[in-house]
Amino acid sequence: MARKTVVVSDMSGKQIAEGKGAKVRITFDDARSGSIEMDVTAEEARAMGAKGRPVARRGPAIAPGTVARRRRHGVSGPLIPTRTPVVPVTGVTSA
Repeated sequence: MARKTVVVSDMSGKQIAEGKGAKVRITFDDARSGSIEMDVTAEEARAMGAKGRPVARRGPAIAPGTVARRRRHGVSGPLIPTRTPVVPVTGVTSA
């Protein structure tokens, strides 16, 4: 029997369609307070984000000539750069 997870917004209680949601994480300066994470619709996230400021992506810049791949330990993690190995061809002579 197949199961389907239904995600509901923590702010409005509306059902969030597949690919139309966001997670909002609140981290307090006081480490003892921990963190809070909420599931919200994309519209609610944009409305909350309009009051904030944009933040640049973290991590090293992806250099030209690299192939981006996912981290091995997480499918949903950010893309990280990897160099494609250059393997010399041996035993081939030109005619």
